[in-house]
Amino acid sequence: MDVSLMEKFYSKLFSTPKEFVSAGVIAISIALASFLNGSGSFFGMRYLFLSLTTLLVLLIYQRFLRLAVNKRRLLFFVMVILIFIEFFDILSVHVFGKDLIVLAPASITALLTVSFYFTSESSEFESTLASFILSVLLYPISYEFSFQAPHRTLGYILTALIGSILGYLFIRYLDKDFEFFNVKRFLKAFLLFWLTCDAEYFERELREVGVQFKGWVKCLRVGKVRLISTSFHPGPMRNIGGAKLVRRILAMENSMFLHTAVGHELNPIDDENVAKIVSAIRCDDLKLEAEKPFEIEGKKFVLRVFPFGKAKLMILIGKEESDDLPFELNDAVGKEIMLVEAHSAYKPNFEVGKEHIEDVKELIKKAMDVKTEKARLRYLFKRIEVETKNICGHIAILILDYGNDMHAILMLDGNNVDLSFRKEIEEFCRKRGVVATVVSTDNHSKTGISPKIGYKPVGADEEDRKIVFEFLNKVFADLRFEDCKDIGYGYNEVKVNVMGRRFFELVDTAFRSVGERAIYLFFAMIAFQFVLASMLGWMLV
Repeated sequence: MDVSLMEKFYSKLFSTPKEFVSAGVIAISIALASFLNGSGSFFGMRYLFLSLTTLLVLLIYQRFLRLAVNKRRLLFFVMVILIFIEFFDILSVHVFGKDLIVLAPASITALLTVSFYFTSESSEFESTLASFILSVLLYPISYEFSFQAPHRTLGYILTALIGSILGYLFIRYLDKDFEFFNVKRFLKAFLLFWLTCDAEYFERELREVGVQFKGWVKCLRVGKVRLISTSFHPGPMRNIGGAKLVRRILAMENSMFLHTAVGHELNPIDDENVAKIVSAIRCDDLKLEAEKPFEIEGKKFVLRVFPFGKAKLMILIGKEESDDLPFELNDAVGKEIMLVEAHSAYKPNFEVGKEHIEDVKELIKKAMDVKTEKARLRYLFKRIEVETKNICGHIAILILDYGNDMHAILMLDGNNVDLSFRKEIEEFCRKRGVVATVVSTDNHSKTGISPKIGYKPVGADEEDRKIVFEFLNKVFADLRFEDCKDIGYGYNEVKVNVMGRRFFELVDTAFRSVGERAIYLFFAMIAFQFVLASMLGWMLV
C-alpha cells in the first residue's frame, strides 16, 4: 500500500475556512438578500433567523451529541447549511415557483445525518434523529405567510424524514468489515481524532487490531552522547502511537534519534507501547574503542561506517532519493551493528525498488569485510530545541575528531530532508574540514498538523534553512572538543503492539472497494434528496 495515502487523506479532509471567512459569507448572504429585495425583506430576515436558529441548535448538539466541533467549524456548518438553502431558494424562485422555498431546510437532512454521525460520539439513530429535529425546528421560519396548508407541512416532514433515513442508510453502507478493519468505525475514529486532537479515539481502535512484534532497541554511547535506534517506525501521524516516539527519546538528556530501515507497518499503536520502547533503552552492555571511519559508494547509496570494535554504526545516505527501506535489511547486520537509513534525500512520489534493496545489501556485504585501525577520538555535541512548520522540535550535531579526519552527524528532527538543502549543508561543513552526514528522524508528528500542510521535508522552507545554518555557524565558531574516554553499546529486545502490514493492506483494499464508490454515493444521495424535495414541493405546494 502507498502509506502516503493516509497522510494525503488526513491533510485534505474537512479543511475548513477561518471563522471570519464563514462569518463573512453568512453576513454577505443576509446583506445581499436584504439589498436586492429591500430593507427588512423576507429573504434577508429568513436567512438571518435560519443562521441564528441553526447556530443555537448546533451549540445544544455540541453538548448532548458530544459534537466535536469548535467555533470555527460551527460557523462553517452554519455557512454550508445556509448556502444549500439559498441555492434551493434560487431554484424555487426562478424555476419552480416561490412557494417551494418552504422545503429548503428539509432538503439537507441526509447531509446533516452523515455529518452529525462522523463528527460526534452519537450513534446512527441519534444522528438521524438530530438532523430531523433540526429540520423541524427550522420549519416555522421557512414560509413567508402561515401554516394554513397541511399539505405543505406534510411535504416538508416527508422530505426531512426521507433525507434523514437516506443518511442513516449511507452510514450503514459504510459499516463493512474487511477482516478486522471496519470502514465505518475507523473513519469515525479518525475524524474524531482529527477534530479534537485526542489520539485516544484512534488508538482505541488500533488496540483492537494491533499485532505483537518482538523488536529491539540499540544504543551507541559516545562519551555522554547516546545515539538511539529502534526497530519501530515513528508514525503514523501527529500524536498517534509511534509519532510520539522521537519526542520521548529526545526528551532524554544528550540523546540523538537515528532512523533505521523500517516502515509504517511497525508503528507502535499507542503511548503505552511507546513507553515500553523507551524503557528498554540501555547503552552499556559492551565497552568499545573507536576505529577510523570509512565509506563505500554504491549505485543508489553511500554507506558511511563508524566502527567501534565489535559494534558499528552504518549510515545509508541516498544519492538522489531516499525513503523507508524494508525492515528485513536489519537481518543482514545482526545485533551489534546499528543500521541507519539517513532519510535525507526527499523526492516526491518516490518508491523504493528492487535495485535500491540490492544496492544496500551489496554495500553492507562489502562493509562487513573492511578492517580499520584504532583511533584516538574527541567529540563535541550540541543540541537545541527549535520548531518550524517542518522541524518537529530539535536540531543536534555530534562532531567526531579522529585527529586527521573529522566527521559530523547532523540530526534534523523532521520527516526527510530536501536534497538541495542537504548538499548545501555538506558543502558548508566540507569547507570547514568536516565530512557531514545529515540524517532526519522521520518524525511524523508534523504530518497533517494543519489541514493546509501535509508533509514537507526539512529545508523546504526558508525558515528551516536560516535556523539550521545559524545553528551550524554558532557550533563551528566555538569548537570545544572533549576526550572520548568511554564508549558503550547496548542491545535490548522488547515486545510491542504495532499496526502491522495487514492493517495497511486492508485499508488499501477497503479504500479501493468502498472508498471511491462511497464518495459518488454520498453526492448522489445529496442530489437525490434535492430532487426529491423539488418533486414533492411541486406536487404538494
